[in-house]
This record gives sequence, C-alpha cells and structure tokens, in this order.
Amino acid sequence: MLPVRRLAIGLSAFVALAGQGCAKRPPGAGSAPSSLNSPNSQHWASAGKVVGRKSGELLVGVSVAVGASISVTDADGRFAVPAGNGPYDVILMSADRSLISVYLGIVRRDPVLAHLEPEQPRPRAHHAELRGKLSGAPGQPLAGEVVQVGFFSERGRAQDVVRLSSETASAEFGPLLVSWDGPDVLSGQFLALQTVQRGPALSATFAHSAVTLNDGAKVKLDVPMTPAPIEHRPPDFVPDVLEEPSPTVLHRYHVVGGGSFHGVNSFRRGTGYDSPDLSAVGATLCVDVFVSNPYLDSAIRRCAPPAESLAALTLHAAPVLLEPKRGAVAQAGMSFSWSPVPDASYALELVPERGPSDMAPSIVIYTSRPHAVWPDLQTLGVRFPKPLNTYRVTVRASGPHKTLDDALAPRGAGIAMPTIAWKATSNDLDIPVRPPLGPEEARCDYLNGDGTIRCSSGIPGSIEPSAEWYALTAINNVIRNYPEFAAATGLHCVKDCASARAFVEAMAKYREAHPGFDSDQPLGPRPPLPPLPHIERR
Repeated sequence: MLPVRRLAIGLSAFVALAGQGCAKRPPGAGSAPSSLNSPNSQHWASAGKVVGRKSGELLVGVSVAVGASISVTDADGRFAVPAGNGPYDVILMSADRSLISVYLGIVRRDPVLAHLEPEQPRPRAHHAELRGKLSGAPGQPLAGEVVQVGFFSERGRAQDVVRLSSETASAEFGPLLVSWDGPDVLSGQFLALQTVQRGPALSATFAHSAVTLNDGAKVKLDVPMTPAPIEHRPPDFVPDVLEEPSPTVLHRYHVVGGGSFHGVNSFRRGTGYDSPDLSAVGATLCVDVFVSNPYLDSAIRRCAPPAESLAALTLHAAPVLLEPKRGAVAQAGMSFSWSPVPDASYALELVPERGPSDMAPSIVIYTSRPHAVWPDLQTLGVRFPKPLNTYRVTVRASGPHKTLDDALAPRGAGIAMPTIAWKATSNDLDIPVRPPLGPEEARCDYLNGDGTIRCSSGIPGSIEPSAEWYALTAINNVIRNYPEFAAATGLHCVKDCASARAFVEAMAKYREAHPGFDSDQPLGPRPPLPPLPHIERR
C-alpha cells in the first residue's frame, strides 16, 4: 500500500490531493514616443477636456501629452496643446504615473477624453454641506417609500436616499457632502424624486432647485414636492441571446451635470409600463439592458426612448482577441489584434494584477482600428513593467461610432448620454511579466492536457482514497519566475513524477533557507473557459 503524501500548506499551489496648462515634461522625459503620431505644425486643440471614465466629472491635474508638448488640465478639466494639422495621438497620465490613457488618431480639435480614475479619490480643495426639508405636494403627503435626493454639477455631486416608514407631510434630508476643485463657488441643481407603485397605478413627485455652494458653507434648503406627469411607454423589446436567457433591464434618469436616479424597474417581457416625465428639469429617461457573465459581457443603453413606438434593444457580440495567443509573455511593443465589430471604436485595457503603480501602470488604448501595440512610454518617465506581475487584457468595443472622433464629441461618450450607446467586452487574457527564459526553460514542454499529472492512485480501501497529483503549470511557473531558485536547485523543467517529487523536496529546503522568496508570485494565467453549457443554449 502506498502511503498518503502529506505536504506543507505552502506547497498546496503545486500539489493537489484528489477531492481540493503647459507644464514641464516630467523628470526623465524627452521627445515624443516614436510609435505615436507627432504634430507637424502649431494647431491648437484649445477646447480639449478630460473627464473621469466612470464618474464623468472634470479631472484636474492630469498630464496631457501630444508629441513633445505637455499640458496639465486646469480647474475646468481643460487643456491646450499644439496638435498639428492632421490626425494626432494623445497620452493622458495621472500625477503619480499609475494611470495611462492613450488615444490614437484623433482629428477633432475639441475632444472630450475619458481617463481612468483612482479607486481612492484624492482629496478635493473645497467642501460644503447641503441639507433641508422636503414637503409633500398639496393633498399628497410623502409616501412611506424611498425618496432619492442629490446635488448635481460637472465639478462635484452627492446623492443619498431618504427612507420613510410611513406617510408624512415632510421629511428631512442630508447632509449631502459635496467636494470639488476649481473656483471656491460651485453652481448646480438639487433634485428629489419619489415614485410610488400601488397595484397598476404609478404616481411620482419631484423637487427641483438651483443651488450655489461656497467653500465651507452649510446650506439649508426647503423645497416642496410637485406631482410629476406620468406617461405610458410601449414594451422594451429585448431579443434573447444564447449566453443569457433573461438579460437585465434597468430604467434610469440621467441628470444634466452627471449622475442618475433609479427609474421604475417593473420590466415584464412584452408589457408596457408607466414612468414619470422629468424632461422639464433636464432628467432624461434611459433604458439599460445588459448581460455580464463569463461568456458574454454586453450592454446597450437607449435614452429618451419613443413613447409611442416599440424600440428594439439588441445586445452586440463582443470582439475576440486574436493576438497574442494564450501563454504569451508581456514585452515592450507587443502586438494586439482582435476581430472587428461594425460601427465601433475600441478600448484595449491592460490592467496589472497587483493594482496600478508607477512601476506597473494601468493602460487603456483607444483606437478605431482592430489592432494596437503596447505603447512605449519611457519618454514620459514610465518604463515597461518589471517582473513579477500579470496583466489582464481585454478589448471593449463601443458604438455606434464611425470614427474614434464620434466617441470624443462634446456631446458624446464623455459628457452626455447619446440616444443609443452600446458596448461589448471580450473575454480576458492573462499575460505574465517575468524574467527572460533560460534555454532549458524555453525548451521545456510540460503541458499534458490541463497541465496536471497523477503519480499515484491513492490507498485502496481507505476512507479517503486520495490520489497524488501535481500541478505542472504552477511548478514550472516558479522555475520560470525565479531563475535564482532554478539555478540553486538545478531544476529547469518539471514534466514527470520523478522531477515533480524532486521539486517538492527542493522547494521545501529552499524556502527554509530563503523564507518568503516567492511572496510576490503572481496568480498567473487562468485556463480558458469551457464550452458554453448546453442548458443555456436556446
């Protein structure tokens, strides 16, 4: 009888038992990257603006590079850079160099450029509080339901909900904590919305007021709620997709200045619905349809849908990454390509597993072509990421856009909601950043199916008849990621039971002498998705 192999927890990743304004160029910067279009004359993109990709708020202090010229966005998110006469490329860079956006082949001189935002927003220069009282409409007290409240402005916004347990003539809200950059006075609007569904009947009340906030102010606002007109709309027609039999449908009201309120989400296939008409206060009804699962990540939005005719909301197929192939290693100038999608522009996203930093930034490349290369950013003081890391690669198609400029229009993707907007994102691909392979590692062919090997069948008749398995992919990743370990142990390729057992023994000894040497080991590439389960196919 074979003994059950017992291993230290630290080795469980490798062994599995069956059943488990113009500014100076940043330091080190020189001329423009040779792979990007440089301007050939002085033609100013004087109306350019940078906004947050998720928030839509104006971004201050972002470096904007066009050729050898660099500008830094001002309090209004604006920049001015010589852009030449023809198409030009733009690089956006956060102050800490951890977030990079690259736009290829822009023609328009007034682009609105979306840029990545940090997970932890930086402190704003100005702050104010807004609180007050909402009064029910005459003869229509506030119902025992949620009231959505918010302050909206391009520079800053704040939202909250007031939860009422019973009918009441009035209710307090706030404080709404508003922060912003730029001038110490901020103008915007306050909105409140309550919708009440009683059986088939829908009623809604809203409040609206212009508000001016000064830095440090605590503003008290008392506003009456007003009945909102109700309009009946035809069904939202959402065709089935193979990857998800019931796509999610949400209704939202998008507000001038950014932000949104939840609408009435009583979607039933083939039935119409009632919704408040808030167009008088600049709030636009939008219908969002989306599917997000490992097989399809696709969404479409229709704003101001017609009230008298049925509108189809068809989800688009996502692009398919063609290059690089699974198993490729990240390198400077690496080429990427994907299947084209009609009427689309693209965003190629390169996201480090360990989170963005100046040594391994998150990079998004915007282009109208179905291919791009890993940009050379050394002239901006950003070097190619150093080992060890893993970059997750996806490409998102969005439209309808005839050119990239359509996505960057002042009333395009950056600020306001177009009538129709859709996006679809490819499956992701993990690309490791690791040291160059030695000759033996490069010749090593250890893959046998799923990259695992069974070296014993377990103990016959045992209560837990565990088999001895080794994860060859994980084992060889350690050898490839830590050449000093490979040199010290003489292990350069593990592809059978004897070398796998030798690796486990050598790993235990090496860890004892060099504790934590592999603490920065990235998770590594994930296996490809299995075929779509038959049960989901329709």
